[in-house]
Amino acid sequence: MRKKLIAAIVLLFSFIGFLFFENQAKTYYPPQKEYHRIVILSDAHYPSKLSAEENANGRQTKIDNKLRAINDINAWSDVDLVVFLGDIVEKLGNESDYAQAKEFVDKLTKPKALVVGNHEFMYEDQLTASGKLKWASPDLREAKLERFKNTFKVNNIYYYQYIDNYLLIFLSPDVTSGKYLTEISAQQLSWLEETLASNKTKPTLIFFHAPLAGTLAQYNKEVNTPNFIAQPEKQLHNLLIKNPQILLWVSGHTHTPATNPSFDETINLYEGKILDLHNPTLDGKIIWTNSIYLYPDKIFIRTFNHNTGEFVESLDRTLPVNLAAK
Repeated sequence: MRKKLIAAIVLLFSFIGFLFFENQAKTYYPPQKEYHRIVILSDAHYPSKLSAEENANGRQTKIDNKLRAINDINAWSDVDLVVFLGDIVEKLGNESDYAQAKEFVDKLTKPKALVVGNHEFMYEDQLTASGKLKWASPDLREAKLERFKNTFKVNNIYYYQYIDNYLLIFLSPDVTSGKYLTEISAQQLSWLEETLASNKTKPTLIFFHAPLAGTLAQYNKEVNTPNFIAQPEKQLHNLLIKNPQILLWVSGHTHTPATNPSFDETINLYEGKILDLHNPTLDGKIIWTNSIYLYPDKIFIRTFNHNTGEFVESLDRTLPVNLAAK
């Protein structure tokens, strides 16, 4: 009788142990994600374009807000990639600006991809006597593009990568003798054409500092003007319309806030086909970041308000994906 009782107790504890370790295993091995999440950071202008002389408290608040946003993103366990869309530096792109920008970027613990904005290379190292930006010489622009590569340890300023069946293309303005702020060189355009031609069946996202022409309402005097759209406009247009696998053009530059009526509107569709996903500046009073969720059959876009700590559900967007793109 005693042996039967001991055997029953052992069996009971074995069963309890099985349940315990099974539950532990379920906790330890979470279900695999069905998506890949990309977070977009645009126009950081770190520390801030607002100078201490103008408003010391306001400047510090903006810096604190940016660091809080970085902490938020570091805490998100499902982030696969963070893309910096250019204008990471404060204003001039001099050595001091780059050192501070690198400090900011290095605070992020997630995998990163970076592209160039106009403030990284277009201007002289000092403001004019009247406090204005002055366009740099071609030689200095070229040197600053090299500074970008050296600072952020990137081999090239345009490149691509795959995430599952998706193709992600990263472009940068690189014309050093042109008249536009965000212009792609003929060499880069040729590379882009070849890359797209080799990936006709891959749903494609393109990341570039400036938006496509006509994808925002004319809410100020700069929007949709030559210096505030991707250039060269005509050549890009001809290339984009020949490649229906391009689903998203992800841009910044205009500092368009999430509260702007055309931030999420039908006007964002370039030629009615490519969604230009506009991204607000990190240098505003409110910081919003867009997250792109890549599923096998759709792209889901969400906008997060880092001041409130909540997603703006009214801005949720879904794009269907045909993996057999033609």
